[in-house]
Amino acid sequence: MAFKRITGWISLRYRSLRAVLVLLFLAPLAASCYMPDDFLTEIRIAKNGDYALIFKGKMVWVPLYKDIVTGALKDVSEIRDKEAAILRDLQRDEGFKQVRPIGRGTFDVYYERLGRFTGTSQVSFPRRGMEILRMEVRKNGVLYVVAATGAKPGAREELQALGLTPNGKVRVMTDATVIKTNAENKSTGIPGYPGWVVYDWSVNGPNQPAPIVHIQMFPPPPAQGAK
Repeated sequence: MAFKRITGWISLRYRSLRAVLVLLFLAPLAASCYMPDDFLTEIRIAKNGDYALIFKGKMVWVPLYKDIVTGALKDVSEIRDKEAAILRDLQRDEGFKQVRPIGRGTFDVYYERLGRFTGTSQVSFPRRGMEILRMEVRKNGVLYVVAATGAKPGAREELQALGLTPNGKVRVMTDATVIKTNAENKSTGIPGYPGWVVYDWSVNGPNQPAPIVHIQMFPPPPAQGAK
């Protein structure tokens, strides 16, 4: 199923979806330095390998936000320069259809990416080493999707002290085979997607369990010694 330009949840109204991938939502906020907030994330995975990813919401560059709110950085021109540098860095990725600084190291973004998995590969948003979300197909044929919806122990207290609490919604829909999931809601019957399943999570702070979906994207390799 080849995906065209995505209209996101506006058309689907955030109804429950069906998924066929491995979604593993971890919490590496301290490592990524970006915190998602007030966001909607949707991932569509077709069993032929086609995928679509959208992120609509806010991205907070935590180091700059911290310097501003703690008073470590007060110079307005320096703040603008730092935000402009972050903006240029994000705009290098053509997946960012909209990026707009809204103050305190926070950016209002709309990101969209289409592609196809044909074997072992990795897709990172916004990029490797700064992942808010990662999709990875490993040698076992399983697709793992990892999203930073929380924070590591130690970072949670710091984020809360700064008044940062990630909030948003995550959706995965697919017609592939799901091995494991802890989705809060699961549904079917999405118009235009017969045979697809939808998995939904609500993100309300950094302490909730990480959403998990495991999808057998490709057949596992034959066992060693098997004929």
